[in-house]
Amino acid sequence: MKTLVFSCCIIFLASLPTTVFSQDQPTRMDRTIQLDGKDHSENIVINVEQGASKLKIELNGTIEGGEVMLVVYNPNGEKVNNMCLKAGKGKKAKGIMVESHTSPDPGIWNVKINSDTASGKITYTIRQN
Repeated sequence: MKTLVFSCCIIFLASLPTTVFSQDQPTRMDRTIQLDGKDHSENIVINVEQGASKLKIELNGTIEGGEVMLVVYNPNGEKVNNMCLKAGKGKKAKGIMVESHTSPDPGIWNVKINSDTASGKITYTIRQN
């Protein structure tokens, strides 16, 4: 039974949209996601190399109904922060969520963006120095 559950998790994670960002690419990435009231999940993989001085993740959104959650994991797989933008049914919410790390640990950082029945638009920006 444990093997079946593990296999299902791998299949689920593999099916999430994934964006990979590393220092050999430009040090800034911007992306806009249009939300249509359905659940949406996105995984962003950030390769932080030794000697990086700063990692900044910013999510700016305007939504109606539902919620958008931003969760950041360090290279050890530890959740370092989670932020949420919520709007009640028929209500609007607008907000900016910022996660910033000076001298971030080198390795693979994961950022998960999950939307639960929200409509609207979110834009995320990732910067590395």
